[in-house]
Amino acid sequence: MTKQSTAISRFTRLIHPMPAVLITCVGDDDRPNAIAVAWLMPVSTDPPLLAFAIHPQRYSYGLLQENPAFVVNVMAYEQAPEVLFCGRCSGRDVDKFAESDLTAVEAGSVKAPAIAEALAHLECDVEAQYEAGDHVIVVGRIRAVSAEEGVLVDGWRDLAVAPPLLHLGGARFITSSEEPIELEVSDR
Repeated sequence: MTKQSTAISRFTRLIHPMPAVLITCVGDDDRPNAIAVAWLMPVSTDPPLLAFAIHPQRYSYGLLQENPAFVVNVMAYEQAPEVLFCGRCSGRDVDKFAESDLTAVEAGSVKAPAIAEALAHLECDVEAQYEAGDHVIVVGRIRAVSAEEGVLVDGWRDLAVAPPLLHLGGARFITSSEEPIELEVSDR
């Protein structure tokens, strides 16, 4: 198969789709905010850590400096319009909860709001931050996890009940449509 050269600036499009989530946080003024993030990954199970990338000029980054806690809100595929809305405007200018169909609720373990309509919540305290080019990698220690009943079946996400919201880039979203397969591992 022949490869063609591609613009380096488009490298993220080659590794997408990525799960799109809303990360909620609050600063000293106690006004909740939500930011759309697709650059999120687990980094450790013991201790439970995850990381996401954020531009330091984002309003939410400033809120995280005031109050180092956040909630990762796992959103349903049908909630792509709300995720896109939260990704297209700044909390500096817009009260995203007042302008959307999202409801901020108190999280149980951290001083950050959660989204009532989310499929699941991962409540985190900021563990570390690392400069990485034009973004900052924020590492969060997971303090509590909750999910709507039926989202997990036998410890696995039920893709029929809760299809993932995957971000392709720009305003493009997709979900899975295939049944999962479990492969046999063989010794080679």
